[in-house]
Amino acid sequence: MELRQLRYFVSVAREGSFSKASEKLHIAQPALSRQIQLLEDEFGVELLHRTAKGAHATEAGRRFKEMAEFVLNYVAEMKPSLTQFASEPSASIVVGLPPSLAFMLAPRLVEETQRRFPLVTLRIIEGFSVFLAEWLEEFRLDLAVLTDYGPIAGIERHFIEEDDMVFIGTPAKLKKYDKTIPLKDVEDFPLLITHGFRSIISEHFAAEHIEPNYHMELDSIPIAKEMVLRGLYCSILSYGLVHEETKQGRLRALQFEGAPVRRRILTAVAENRPLSLTITAIEGLIKEIVKELPLRLPAD
Repeated sequence: MELRQLRYFVSVAREGSFSKASEKLHIAQPALSRQIQLLEDEFGVELLHRTAKGAHATEAGRRFKEMAEFVLNYVAEMKPSLTQFASEPSASIVVGLPPSLAFMLAPRLVEETQRRFPLVTLRIIEGFSVFLAEWLEEFRLDLAVLTDYGPIAGIERHFIEEDDMVFIGTPAKLKKYDKTIPLKDVEDFPLLITHGFRSIISEHFAAEHIEPNYHMELDSIPIAKEMVLRGLYCSILSYGLVHEETKQGRLRALQFEGAPVRRRILTAVAENRPLSLTITAIEGLIKEIVKELPLRLPAD
């Protein structure tokens, strides 16, 4: 049985005539009759009752017509459906985000993915950049956002933006400063810091021969912020992490005097992984969202 035979049969059954169907199908009537006969021989049942006035479907023919129309309609939908998948992101994707950006980026990313790309299934994994890079190489991630990470063999990176590194504390602790703080003054404050941010700022301290008063190192940003809010310590974080608290007046965020201290934000994929339409779309969405985040201290 061939699809063309199904089309021929449905046309004859609908027209009630071999001659009318042959004209519509642009096929000679004897050839049309032969194809219908082949169908009847294959199934061992009469599908059309032929008379001098035309051809009408038998009971078996009516049932066969329903099934044939279903098959033909299904086949007709295959190309549009596949074209849609080829032109619209529609796959599952696993995205890795670092803790210092996840809480700002993830909610908006989920929301916009659902709105713009409803056929995409998004999964988010949180981890430090060093682990995200490894998981990209192992194909456990399709796409990742990395921060201030050097070149990695086998990983292709795309720069998005930079965010300000700021010295933070309660207004009471930092009341003698306006908008900036000399790097040397950091030695006067007990510091709580995360490992990632310590690695970013350490080269600046080393260049000025500054020895910060590190009291505690931990890798939980929410806990670090809470301890700073309680006035126990000061810290060095990216501005986006304390944007709301500084707007509310609960924290002060000071830029370091001299050249701004910033970290780079990048997207990353494995070099030997083909870039699918879905990966490209979600990467573009991430870039768009990151550029809208409050990553820089206000100018005034």
